[in-house]
Amino acid sequence: MSSKTSIYAGTLGGTAWVRIVGDANKDTTGGIRRFFANKFSDGLRTFIIDLESCEKVDSTFIGIVIGLAKRMEKEKVEGKVNIIHANDRNTTSISKLGDHDRIKLRQHGRGFEELESSICTHLVQLPDEEMDKVQKSTMILEAHEDLCDGNEENEGQFSDLLFYLRRDLKNSSEG
Repeated sequence: MSSKTSIYAGTLGGTAWVRIVGDANKDTTGGIRRFFANKFSDGLRTFIIDLESCEKVDSTFIGIVIGLAKRMEKEKVEGKVNIIHANDRNTTSISKLGDHDRIKLRQHGRGFEELESSICTHLVQLPDEEMDKVQKSTMILEAHEDLCDGNEENEGQFSDLLFYLRRDLKNSSEG
């Protein structure tokens, strides 16, 4: 994990909360992905991603968030993925790549104030997610496949990345 990024997470009732301090990118989102998967498996269906202290996000992070929302849709469960407190830069990045039918993007935390004051005092720092090259490449590939699923603009933008990741993963499995 980047030395300047910390990920804090916690739950309250049926809600999972993640606060990112620093950057949300391919090097820092493995722990977030694992947290989402674990909490989804535990039955939580409301996810809030707090970007108030997040300087910038990348396409891998956005793909992981979209992937969580897609999982809810695929498994036909009612749920919500909310991104709050996004700065202008993050709002632009998420709006450009994100799927607003699946996630709710709010620059402010309106409607979440009471929950935020209750849950944020109990957040704990997630440990760094140690991944080897294959695990990291698989995460990045899956995140970008989720971004491209049904979005022609994203398919065009990430086609080379997808090609090289698939090729490298194939070569890794054959080696």
